[in-house]
Amino acid sequence: MEYYQVYFAMDKEGRGNYEMPHTVEITSSDFNEYIYTKNRNIIMYFENLSTLYKKMPDTLTGKILDRKDFVDFMDCSPACPSLVAVVSRKVKNILEYMNVHKSEYILKEIIIDKVESDFFLLFVPLIRDTEFIYPMCRFVNLFDKSDIKLFEKREDYYKAPEEYVVKKITLSNKYENFDLLYPQGICGVFFSERIINAFVKEKISGYDIIRGGFFHNTIDFLG
Repeated sequence: MEYYQVYFAMDKEGRGNYEMPHTVEITSSDFNEYIYTKNRNIIMYFENLSTLYKKMPDTLTGKILDRKDFVDFMDCSPACPSLVAVVSRKVKNILEYMNVHKSEYILKEIIIDKVESDFFLLFVPLIRDTEFIYPMCRFVNLFDKSDIKLFEKREDYYKAPEEYVVKKITLSNKYENFDLLYPQGICGVFFSERIINAFVKEKISGYDIIRGGFFHNTIDFLG
C-alpha cells in the first residue's frame, strides 16, 4: 500500500499576509492545563501514554485565528505530541466508513466559536523511534544532502552529530496495513492511499501532500 505524508495547505490570507494554514486556537483552560502537565513534550507523552487519551478533557472550545472561514483539515494551537489536526465531520465520516481501526486514531470534539459545523481534534498515536529498524532507515545531513548515513542501532544514531535527520523510516510489517502512521520525529502524518483517495472523492480541503524538500520522508516495511 502506498502512503502519503500529509500536512496543512498554506495560503497568504493569514496574519501579515504570510503563508500559513487555517489555525484553531484551543481556548479550553482545562485542556491546555492538561497538555502542559501531561503532554508538553515527547518525554511526557510516552510517560503518560497509558492514560493520556482516557483522562484528556472532552468537549473542548476554540476559535479560528485571523480568518472568517474554515476548512476540513486545520492546524491547532497549542501543539502537542500526537495531535495532528482539527478535522471536520467529513473527515470523521471517512475514517469511520473506511473502517480505520480505532487504535490508529482518537477524536475529541471541539466547538469552534461562530462555526456551526462539527469539528474534532484528531490524534494519531506516535510510533516510538525504538520501533524503527535502524539498519534499514536512511539519515541525511541537514547541511549536505549527499552525506547519507545508516545506523546499526538507535544508540548509534543518538551518538551521531545532531545534524543527521531521518529521511526514510523502516518499520516492522505489523504496521503494513495501517491507514494512519505517525513515526516519532517527522513533520506531518502518513495517510494510506485509500484514505487519500477518499479525501479526493469527498473534496476534503485544507490538507496538502509533502512531495519533496526538507520535511519530506518516506516509509517502508520489513518483510
